[in-house]
Formats: sequence, structure tokens, C-alpha cells
Amino acid sequence: MNGDGSNLTRLTNSPAGEIQPAWSPDGTRIVFMRFDADVPALWVMDVNGTDQYQLTFPTAGAGDGEARYSPDGSKIVFGSLRSGHFAVWTMHADGTHARQITPDSLEARMPDWSPDGNRIVFVDQICATCFAASNVYVVKANGTALTQLTHDFGNNLTPAWSPDGERIVFIHQDYPTLGPPDIYLMDADGTGAANLTNSPARDVSPDWQSLGKD
Repeated sequence: MNGDGSNLTRLTNSPAGEIQPAWSPDGTRIVFMRFDADVPALWVMDVNGTDQYQLTFPTAGAGDGEARYSPDGSKIVFGSLRSGHFAVWTMHADGTHARQITPDSLEARMPDWSPDGNRIVFVDQICATCFAASNVYVVKANGTALTQLTHDFGNNLTPAWSPDGERIVFIHQDYPTLGPPDIYLMDADGTGAANLTNSPARDVSPDWQSLGKD
């Protein structure tokens, strides 16, 4: 739809469920997750919904999702269960050369690229089924220099880089009370974390607006 909510247009019309759409940097393509035969896989389509085709082919019991294009559009980062646990993978934008970049010791999910395409922020979901305790990590795109950014015992989820690469926004939920989550902001090195919303309501899914320059 248009930025003001007008011109709502349906892009997919399949019996499968389709979620988690994400734009290519040039705005011409959309990558998304499709539940076909209950196996989540990654698909891509033109911005008008045409030329839909499948990028990944996970086996039963596995699945791929949470995909994001790299800033230059050449690669896609995604979360996958293909190794038997949650891990962050990268691949070329055409679906080739897939490789796991997080260690098997983590349950890695919710990846996002840094604006320069050199690093990936993600979540280690310590409890893979109960959503009880998660921390934010960062790793280089080649899988090296793994660094833990948050260390408090609680839910720290859905991290997203600022357009200038200097900060990360995420949601935090205290544990074990598991009260309503708030939106937090921290520096890209994990310091200076601050609560932005501090609300009794549930605040989730933060994202950044990229402002153009004069």
C-alpha cells in the first residue's frame, strides 16, 4: 500500500500461509516465508506480486524464515532449523551458497544486517520453546567475531540496526515475571541501554525510519 495507507493491493493468493515480508534494497523484490505443506520455506517475488519462486527447500521438520536482504542486495540472511536447531544462515540472493554462520551452541534467530553489510545482529533464544530468556549477539557476516551484547536475564528480542549503524533497537521483557515488553535502545557495542517506552502495554516489533539527506 502507499505510505498513507491508500491503494491496498493483494500480492499473494495461495492456500499456504505467507508471513514476514522484507524489501530488497532497491525496492523491486520482496522475500517472504511461505508455509507449504507445513514446511516454512523462503520465496521471492516482484513488488507487484508477479514472478514468485521458491528460494529454499528445507526438509520436513526443518524450516527457513526471518529473511532480510543485505544492504547491497547481493545476499540474504535468514533463520533456519535445517541443522536441527535454530541457527542464522546466509546465502546469495538467488538462493545458492547457503552457509551457517552461528555456532551450534546457540539457538540463533531474528537476524538483521548492519548498514554496511559487515555484521549481523541476532538473538540467542536460550529457551527454544518457552521464550523465557534471550540475549542479543552480533557476528561478522563471515561467521567470525561472535560477541554477546546483552547480559541481563530476560527476553531481549527483535534487534534492528539504526541506519547509521551506531545503535540497535530491541524489545526487553523482564524474567521471570514476563510482564509487558518495552522497546529499548543501546549503542552498537551493547552499552548505554535505555528504555524508550516504559509502558504497561505490550510494545513490540520496533523498526527504523531511514531519513534522506538534503
